[in-house]
Amino acid sequence: MTDGDKANAWMTAAGVIFVATPVLAAGVCVLTRRAVGAWVFGPVAAVCGVLVHASLYVDARQAELYRPVPPLPSGYCAEHSDCPGG
Repeated sequence: MTDGDKANAWMTAAGVIFVATPVLAAGVCVLTRRAVGAWVFGPVAAVCGVLVHASLYVDARQAELYRPVPPLPSGYCAEHSDCPGG
């Protein structure tokens, strides 16, 4: 496992905990009929979910920008090159 894989695993675990904790807290507040707690933890859970999704989007976008250039098709000859036949 490379350092990048370990970092991704830690970030994934942190994201799950970051979202799951307020969701569970809001659920417990709803089940125990604590309205104030539910009104506090519900929006916190929503904001945490938005932050995690935004982070995932940014990471995916950066990975797309830095992906390797696809290889040229076989037999491709660029103009002004030293290809055989022209």
